[in-house]
Amino acid sequence: MAWLRSVGLTHPGRVRQRNEDAIALGGRLIVASTDEPMCVESIVFPRVLCLVADGMGGHAAGEIASRLAAESLVQQARAMTNEADIAKAIESANAAVHESMAQDPARIGMGTTVAGILASEDAVFAFNVGDSRAYQVVDKHIHLLTLDDTPSFAVDGPEVRTGQTSHALTQCLGGTPDPMAIVPHIQRLPPIGRQRFLLCSDGLTDMLDQYAIEACVQDDAESVVSGLFAAAMDAGGSDNISVVVIDYLPDGPLFDD
Repeated sequence: MAWLRSVGLTHPGRVRQRNEDAIALGGRLIVASTDEPMCVESIVFPRVLCLVADGMGGHAAGEIASRLAAESLVQQARAMTNEADIAKAIESANAAVHESMAQDPARIGMGTTVAGILASEDAVFAFNVGDSRAYQVVDKHIHLLTLDDTPSFAVDGPEVRTGQTSHALTQCLGGTPDPMAIVPHIQRLPPIGRQRFLLCSDGLTDMLDQYAIEACVQDDAESVVSGLFAAAMDAGGSDNISVVVIDYLPDGPLFDD
């Protein structure tokens, strides 16, 4: 029986007054800021979801948007069996954010990004909308599994995005007064052997380039999360920081490396 071990942290950073991010570890939603990594171990049956949702800074109620989207996706995880199901669930999460805006005009304009890993016995799916990211860790390197919905990403690719403080998004969940069609980025991976994944908001990748991230990813999951968080804070911590490390364990939670 396969297991998923997820370790994560979400924090306001050094500059922001509040945390607008939300994370889910093995289906457990966490919206309160955490100073230390939290760990959840889950049997991969039928499916287990981990995600990062980054409420849009500077917009009304970004923390509400990220929570609503994360809640919606967590609730739908058991029904996500393929790419079409994931896309449908993301559209439902988008609708939940827009419904909240319709009920309270003060929330108009709120939005959120999302990036997630959905694991089953048969496949692992990586998905995103916006500029939160999912990586796979292979041989001491990180491989980007998602696509940033930013104009510069389409032209320059992922490595230019370090040290920036804001990003124009070409799509997100919510973010506009009227609903718009969402085209999520979804990739299916075979669950071959033990695998490690990294989810993060742009509060991490704005502070650290690929090489700084790769310097941290080979330790145990708690040390990886703590190390990445500390490095992002040392680099300025200019935005909310959310980091989730996911270990897919096909032989169960207790076995030797």
